[in-house]
Amino acid sequence: MAGLRGPRCYDNHKWRICQSLELESEGGLRFTTGPLNPPPAAVSETHDVSCGHSVTINLYNNTCDNETEVTLNSWTARVQFAVLCPAGGTVTPLGKLPHYNNATQTHTPALTLTYTAPAQVPDCFTTPTDVVTAEAGGGFRAILFKVSCTKGQVGAVVFSPPPGMFTSSTDISMTSPTTGATIHYTTNGTEPTESSPSLPNGGSVRLVQSATLSARAFLAGYTPSTITTGIYSIAAAKVAAPMFYPPEGTYSMPIDVQITSATAGAFVHYTVDGSTPTESSASTLPLHIATNTVVRARAFRTGMQPSDVVTATYAIAAAKVAAPMFYPPEGMY
Repeated sequence: MAGLRGPRCYDNHKWRICQSLELESEGGLRFTTGPLNPPPAAVSETHDVSCGHSVTINLYNNTCDNETEVTLNSWTARVQFAVLCPAGGTVTPLGKLPHYNNATQTHTPALTLTYTAPAQVPDCFTTPTDVVTAEAGGGFRAILFKVSCTKGQVGAVVFSPPPGMFTSSTDISMTSPTTGATIHYTTNGTEPTESSPSLPNGGSVRLVQSATLSARAFLAGYTPSTITTGIYSIAAAKVAAPMFYPPEGTYSMPIDVQITSATAGAFVHYTVDGSTPTESSASTLPLHIATNTVVRARAFRTGMQPSDVVTATYAIAAAKVAAPMFYPPEGMY
């Protein structure tokens, strides 16, 4: 700072000279996060600071001491300012900071320090606070840093396996990268709230039918995560279509028809009145066909989609009696 004078202290009459110096506008001890001039009137100042943030501290010592004692959370300061829960930040530099260089015989009254708040604060009943003090020339100054951590947002939920098509019921796990989060979900695409069904982080839900799965992670003190949504289509495998033996066609006499499916464990149901077969339709085989008949068949199996309906048309054309023969044949006799 231009125009600032160094200490004018000598062994004799030191008290009188230092007292005079302290009263001058350029003298004294100043310790502040603001400008050094004009000097602050208060012995202490208090600032709010966020976790992980740094604050520049300006130190000015133009007293009869050529060093300043800088401390962090000293017992005396903690008692004086009733600090019950130190935040755990850091200050650089600390200790006895020299202002006079013997080699160059120069005095540097103004120094810069840095206070850095911790990334996390302890869990206290009071606001975590760090006290930084400076002492020199019989003077005392203090800066209190009240530290708070603004908790962030919970990490978004990740589905595994990811949304897609599935041929059977599927277990979907839901995980948030935020430890301790609770996941709430819906299966109809609506927005999950803390009153929606819940899972512990990493838990899973079984989908037995197609659903629009939406999930959100919650944790006390944090902003809820963004909503993760995925469409899961549960389409069970389809039973193989029925096959007829003998195949459809025209036959000269009644026949017995077998109807089968290549899907193991499937049951074939059929109709002969043109309606669509259901699981309550006839299933007795072989099917005896004595007249022209249109057969519609479908195969069923639990846990799978019914097969396609297959239609077979059978015509029964009875054999024709041979035409009469005359003997002797017609003619002139």
